[in-house]
Amino acid sequence: PSPVHAVVGYSQRKGTFKIGQYALAKAGSKALNVGVIQGQPGYHSTERCGGFLDAIEGSNFKVVASLDGKWNVEGGNTAGMDILQAHPDLDMIFAANDYMIIGASYAAKALGRGDLILLGNDGDTSGLEEIAAGTVTATVNTSPFLMGRAAMHATLDALAGTYPGGWIETPTSIEDQAGATT
Repeated sequence: PSPVHAVVGYSQRKGTFKIGQYALAKAGSKALNVGVIQGQPGYHSTERCGGFLDAIEGSNFKVVASLDGKWNVEGGNTAGMDILQAHPDLDMIFAANDYMIIGASYAAKALGRGDLILLGNDGDTSGLEEIAAGTVTATVNTSPFLMGRAAMHATLDALAGTYPGGWIETPTSIEDQAGATT
């Protein structure tokens, strides 16, 4: 096995904590019913959903349902449809990635629910396109360009023998139709 000199990435929990704070600011003092679409069980789902849930803990938000969206559009659509049909008073859906929230947006459209706050994670191109089109509210942008740049610098430093090794955390931002927020 090759030694690992560096890990480059963003903090899953910190990123989704930010979008939870964004949701709280967007809602103001309103009490909202929230659905959560998780990915299949594991580290990423636990951390991403955990950050969002940490941010809204103790607020006027009530999580009324949480389902597995299988990390893809189809799974998000199915989970979104199930949550929306079971909870017609739902105000918001958070999904652990952009593909699942895109699927949930299809379910919302099919049910005539254009009033929902729909939040994703990853800053995928397709997610950003849905935000520009107004079908998704916001996402956590994970800045792949900055990750690549940090990885290149760490690689060059490791090859030169000057990199001490370790975790390089890259920033996240919240992207909505108004542009990036921190």
